[in-house]
Amino acid sequence: MKGFTGFSADAGEVAVPAEFFSELLSLIEDPIELKLTLYLLRAQARSESPLVLSLDDLQMERDLLRVLAIEMPQLSTKMLENMLEQMTARGTLLQVIVTQRDDAQHRYLVNTAAGRQVAADIRAGRLPEEAMAAGPAALRMERPNIFVLYEQNIGMLQPLIVEELKDAEKTYPMEWIEEAFQISVERNARHWRYVRAVLERWAREGKTDGADQEDSESTRRRYVEGKYGHIVKH
Repeated sequence: MKGFTGFSADAGEVAVPAEFFSELLSLIEDPIELKLTLYLLRAQARSESPLVLSLDDLQMERDLLRVLAIEMPQLSTKMLENMLEQMTARGTLLQVIVTQRDDAQHRYLVNTAAGRQVAADIRAGRLPEEAMAAGPAALRMERPNIFVLYEQNIGMLQPLIVEELKDAEKTYPMEWIEEAFQISVERNARHWRYVRAVLERWAREGKTDGADQEDSESTRRRYVEGKYGHIVKH
């Protein structure tokens, strides 16, 4: 194991928000998420304006990729994208979509006061300079994606469920997904298995306007209290 020689007096300092230690650190279990969070906090601290980063930007950061590869030697674009989605769901990052011509690209901002101000400017129709650098662009706040809905209504996002959630987001309209999560909360069935079952039934039988009509107690028992209900976590 390579040893550490200690901090030097002239190494410089990086300001880390106090909330990182008081709130965020205890929620992070994945070492890749921890390293990426610290890297982005350092980058933001060194910048005079809110960072607006893309997946491509991060893939150009060789030092970052080298550090992440220590934990995951086979780190892929998909894995890095999933991690950004997970950090967005947690609230560490803010996400917007930049649409230039017919090309829509995701952009990420660190969830600081300055980053939130950029989000407010976007909602008000004021475009940040970063978005205009490549020519005329239209920005919009992205609807709460399925990862955000999962963490808000079910619990901490786990890596094993990420791909299934992304598949569901591609398969079903976001309005359906939001309503299915709402139904799961109203019926005290906060499990992804329940939400998925509602979506599958709507796709199979058709969805009518208004609230779902299937008996709530029977549905809850069917999808939550089955043979393996005692071990179902999502």
